[in-house]
Amino acid sequence: MLQPYVEVVRGRKRRGRRGVSYFGRFLHPNPKLWKYYFYFFTEDAEKEGEDFFCTDNRLCIADYKKRIATFDQEKDLAFAYNRRHPRRGPGTPFDESRERWEGVEWAPPFDEDPDPEVEDGFR
Repeated sequence: MLQPYVEVVRGRKRRGRRGVSYFGRFLHPNPKLWKYYFYFFTEDAEKEGEDFFCTDNRLCIADYKKRIATFDQEKDLAFAYNRRHPRRGPGTPFDESRERWEGVEWAPPFDEDPDPEVEDGFR
């Protein structure tokens, strides 16, 4: 996976690359278990590396899909990433008291998620 660094994007552009290079994980088929946030990195980004993955750069799946749709017309290059977070709430298998989940950022329960729903039921 290529990390989000401006010089990496510029180097690929010099070699003629365009479009979106996707470095995310596949989405779990049950949107009620995991919340996915997307990140869209271009050479205009103000932060790089791990610092890029901050809440300021997060997109919900609906906003990400809008951004992808317009970007395809720009003939530029971007790296797209996603990060997943376990959802709180009834019907999820996650036990927040377990050591595995220590320090994890939890997503709201699906029914309380304010983001718009897209096809396949994701928010």
